[in-house]
Amino acid sequence: MVNYMRYVAFLTLLFIHYCSMSRSIYRMSSDEIPRITTRWLGEKKTYTLQHPNLEVGPLFTNYDPSYLAEHAFPEIFIQPRNIEHAPVDGSDLAKILENFLKELQSSNSLRAHYKDVIILKKKDYNPRSHTGMIIVKFRKYPFIAKISLETPSSFVSPFSKGFEPAIFFMMGSINRHISGFLRIKNAEAIRSFIAQSPYWSARVDVPRKWFWQPKYQRCIEVTSSNMGSQQHRIVIPSVYAIIADAITPDHCFCLFNREDRLKALEFCHYVGIRVDLHIDNFMVEQGSGILILVDTEHFPSMVGLRDEFSFSSYGDWYWKLSYKGFFDCFGRTKDVRKKYQSSDERLILSC
Repeated sequence: MVNYMRYVAFLTLLFIHYCSMSRSIYRMSSDEIPRITTRWLGEKKTYTLQHPNLEVGPLFTNYDPSYLAEHAFPEIFIQPRNIEHAPVDGSDLAKILENFLKELQSSNSLRAHYKDVIILKKKDYNPRSHTGMIIVKFRKYPFIAKISLETPSSFVSPFSKGFEPAIFFMMGSINRHISGFLRIKNAEAIRSFIAQSPYWSARVDVPRKWFWQPKYQRCIEVTSSNMGSQQHRIVIPSVYAIIADAITPDHCFCLFNREDRLKALEFCHYVGIRVDLHIDNFMVEQGSGILILVDTEHFPSMVGLRDEFSFSSYGDWYWKLSYKGFFDCFGRTKDVRKKYQSSDERLILSC
């Protein structure tokens, strides 16, 4: 019932938003509205999205193929996080992912059981269009994979992917497929912050993360119009995965536990809001007793943070994010929109 009401509220606000846009005599003409065009690389058929919230920075500056190549998943023997576990041949994990992707893309539904992987999260995956994100754990190996799939059509359909992706698009002009490219870079930045603190370096850790993509896949070309001072273009993989160490939790943080909340807030303040404060992102590892930050998606990119963001509690955090979301949907002035649309710079807090 709660989820149903969230969707109703979102659709109502979205309807009001577009109605209010249509009534304004000062609204920019369609020739001036920022636009992105996508297609399969090498093909002619195109897909287009026009929206005043589109920006160059979030869409065209986050994909760094050279950096990702440096952090590619090694198809050699890897020592798992738990040193008692025997080394794992990375090529075996790559083959499992290749086979799992074939199974995903050949079916319009998800099975309850797969031979080599266990599905941990599937709510952001659409089995009919074979797009979105699905998180799996390898059955025989202590690793997980966050698999992201996109098509030219789904890339320009931010309001057809559910509540959260739509809100993130309105707040930060971000696409979840694009934002995933920052997980490793942000993890390295957080790890650097941890290493600089005698206190946190003894108490917190981030799982290792690698970039992986299938050997044979199609790429998506994205180009811009009416954004920045020139046309921008990127070519991105349509399918990729972030592979990370699997963590066995001894204790998962709970929002109703005051000590858990205070510890998460303290760490988040230390790393400068580079992490999502969502309580499920924190857990204590079994055996080591170390606090583990599970998800390293770059939070400022997700919600379009352009300035330092301060908060005193979880309630304050939720309130300020809600206010920002409402302002981004309904309160942007024409001058603010033009400032964001005309810039070739990132304008979002960096990793």
